[in-house]
Amino acid sequence: MRITSLFSLLSLTTLSLSGALFYVSQDEPIAPHFSARNFDKKACTLSFGVTKTEGHNSYNSNGTPVPFLEQYGTPQIAQFYKGLTPRSNSASERYFSLTGTESLTNSTDAGSDYIPVVASLRFDDPQNYYTLQSYHLAYTHYLFSGLFFRFNLQLVDQTIVQRPRAVGADSSNARVLSFIDHFDQVLGENNNPAVSFYNRKLEIERAGYFLGWHGKASLLDNFIREISGTLLAGYTFRPTHFDQPLAPAFLPHAQTHGYSAELDLAAQVSNHFGIECEIATTSYGRYTDTAHVVCDDTSTTTYFSGPPLLGIGKVLKDPGTLWVMEAGASLNRYWGFSITGGYHFSYQEATVLTLQDTTILQHSGLSALPGHQNTRLNSDPRLARWKHHTVFVRFGYTPSDSHRFVPEIDFGIHWPVMGQHSSSPTRIYTGSGQLSIRWTF
Repeated sequence: MRITSLFSLLSLTTLSLSGALFYVSQDEPIAPHFSARNFDKKACTLSFGVTKTEGHNSYNSNGTPVPFLEQYGTPQIAQFYKGLTPRSNSASERYFSLTGTESLTNSTDAGSDYIPVVASLRFDDPQNYYTLQSYHLAYTHYLFSGLFFRFNLQLVDQTIVQRPRAVGADSSNARVLSFIDHFDQVLGENNNPAVSFYNRKLEIERAGYFLGWHGKASLLDNFIREISGTLLAGYTFRPTHFDQPLAPAFLPHAQTHGYSAELDLAAQVSNHFGIECEIATTSYGRYTDTAHVVCDDTSTTTYFSGPPLLGIGKVLKDPGTLWVMEAGASLNRYWGFSITGGYHFSYQEATVLTLQDTTILQHSGLSALPGHQNTRLNSDPRLARWKHHTVFVRFGYTPSDSHRFVPEIDFGIHWPVMGQHSSSPTRIYTGSGQLSIRWTF
């Protein structure tokens, strides 16, 4: 094999339609895309992309921006441990046992007339933030007649700083203030990382392999000069965590292994104007493991479903189907440069859990009513469907596919405009760089 052109290029930039739309979540609703090239054979492409999502807020169920960890509400502090039994000599026992030295469920030591504190947990400190960075790698090998094989890999580096405070009639109560000071300790005792500061250092999040086809046709003497399309289908390995690794008591992780499909269509209307649209979907497989779930079985009618959820149980998770759509219009082919503006939408249906654990939800008659057990289990608001809408602009450069060496770089910015149960960052930056090499034998 003789490489006719060799030059190394690595540049951070944004979307090019066709490639990684199924790599999104409610926390990171945007992913960089790696376009398919018009190579019939004898070519490969190395791709690298970055997504940076940063901000202070999330969208709640009404689509209103709220502090990041408040997208599912601001629950009463005294209820956090409802239905659970604290371990002896633990901070959880100190705050949530009726006889605890700083009990929040029996704040007045009133004997049989237990009076809990009246205070809610808030995360509205103006210094709170989150930074979620994903790094995407891909190798694409073109086979013949537009067919290609692709392997994708995603790594993440995520940081949250979420300092809590209390509001309400008892927000200045010494027991409440003590609990706030020891909140990270209570989380740690219940299999949660700290939220005051937590950094999930660079690690593999998921990987997948895909088979695709890309085709292009020129149309002479027509209003549309050229049309092209890409089909892509494959399998994504499940994430490294069944439960949310950032803040499992507050945030969902509605993903497992899954099967993805994607369709991209583009039309070149004139020499320098084109339109493109894309739709992708992922159907996740069901998977069984341990997660933070609703464990309150103290009553058949009134119970705590969080978040935060401090109890754990074994469940079968059936994540809802993920849908992503994107459309844009571009001014292009100015010596390889282009600018594109458009709209991006992502949506995931509700996740459903089925109880696989005989140690939880056994009281108040629930043990004899398995249907009621699963209804209680799925009252967790974190399982609700989520949506996210953005508008974007991106800038790109790529020379003609006829070159033996084809670099491609993009840079873009997304601005969230609406959402539900998803992150509401100030803005989202995405970038990608590709290097395609054609060779002869």
